[in-house]
Amino acid sequence: MKLLVVTYLILSIAQTGQSQIQQKIIDGLSSDDSTALATVANYPDSIRIDLLKACQNTELLMKMASVQENSSKLFRQIMDKYPKEEQEDLWNLARYPELISKIVDGENKSKEQLKTISNSYPPEIQKITIDFGRQHLNVLKEMDLLYKKSNDNFDKLLANETDNTKNAYKKLLRHPDVLSTLSSNIRLSNILGKLYKSDPEYTRLMLESMKIKQDMQRVKETEEWKNGLEKNPEAKREMEQVAKEFIKDYTSNVNDDDIYNIRNEKQVIIYNEPPKTYHPINPYPYWFGYPWWYDFPYWYPYPYWYNFGFYWNSSGIAYISLPSPFFIHWYFFNPHHHYYYPHFSDYCISHHETYYGSRIQQTGFNSEIHSWKRANEPNLPVGYFKHDADRKNRIQELGRFEMNYLNSTKSVFGRNISRSDFLQNNANFYPHLNPVIKQPQFNNRIRYPKQKTPTPFNLELPPSPQSQPINKPKNRSEKPTIQKNNSQSKPRKR
Repeated sequence: MKLLVVTYLILSIAQTGQSQIQQKIIDGLSSDDSTALATVANYPDSIRIDLLKACQNTELLMKMASVQENSSKLFRQIMDKYPKEEQEDLWNLARYPELISKIVDGENKSKEQLKTISNSYPPEIQKITIDFGRQHLNVLKEMDLLYKKSNDNFDKLLANETDNTKNAYKKLLRHPDVLSTLSSNIRLSNILGKLYKSDPEYTRLMLESMKIKQDMQRVKETEEWKNGLEKNPEAKREMEQVAKEFIKDYTSNVNDDDIYNIRNEKQVIIYNEPPKTYHPINPYPYWFGYPWWYDFPYWYPYPYWYNFGFYWNSSGIAYISLPSPFFIHWYFFNPHHHYYYPHFSDYCISHHETYYGSRIQQTGFNSEIHSWKRANEPNLPVGYFKHDADRKNRIQELGRFEMNYLNSTKSVFGRNISRSDFLQNNANFYPHLNPVIKQPQFNNRIRYPKQKTPTPFNLELPPSPQSQPINKPKNRSEKPTIQKNNSQSKPRKR
């Protein structure tokens, strides 16, 4: 912490006297561009240098995005031939294009040959290699051909570029989240490219200073997040329940996680000893995009415990960070969560209100809550999210309304009741929402923002948690119990 403070002071002094015009450009960014800028600053300097070089040719960036859009559509067509469970396996295997090339190269391979070529990959990838390398070789050939064609088109785009530009873009291809951020925020990319061209050292210094500020804020925020939860047992209890729901929502992939596995019909969560070292987390390839079932930019399949920001151990829970943007997006944009877990929703909003300040320091946690509030507030009575003792009840009522309205119209042929009519017909159930019955905007469907830019989050995995296995409680009020597990994870049944 002291090192961060000292470094921040040095960088702050070093920036004194730099171009005021450049700073005005940064200060004049829109809210969305500022969030993207915070994301850019959050990357390590080695990535930022290539990123800044790429920003000097945004025309190439847009052409590359066009190739990506076409190839991802073609990949989706390939995937649509298979049930979702098999698609999940194929998406995971797609993260290792060089392995797919080895599988399809030459003659059909035996089980032993497939074991040999995949033995240096994570265990779940080895299993998928054996299953699909023998039974679904044709789809792997299609994937390999599409990936190589996309790379060929990419090479054609780079043909007339300088070596500097070529090298920068080829390195960024291994970081699809970076390319997605830049192509989704072309105005910001243009600004960064011009800044870097006119004053490379200042631009790097500016981004490094922003990163240090974000790191310092993250440390402070995580500590206050933890302390606040310890003083708010209702919110903490609901947070643990939400984490278990998050795990359950992704049971189809849970065997890929290095910590938790759901193993039987009783939904017992069993802890597996974490590996001494992690395999690098390969992202989904840029050319294919990320799986279609995510409405959030989810390029890196982090372990589940990493997403909700804590893990269970023998003494309770150990905090590692704030919940990830992916987790917060999943939580806030599913209305039933606010009905079942109003204390946790209220706690998250309170934390957000404390820390949603300087735009260049936005965390993914705060940006997601801000987006949710911005989407909902025009449809609600003035002051609906005002911080008072009754806010959790209003949040719970909003969640109940959205759930009931959805259920009243879902799968009912010819049913087209408006939100206003539904509220008026059931006014007694929603006293806090009643004031908006007459407001025409209430009848508008809430359009949640489409996520394009991955918002800032820790890029490095934390140390493996040295905790004990747990059993999932049979009911929401029961505390976790400990279970020792020395067995190997069983593969999920296909």
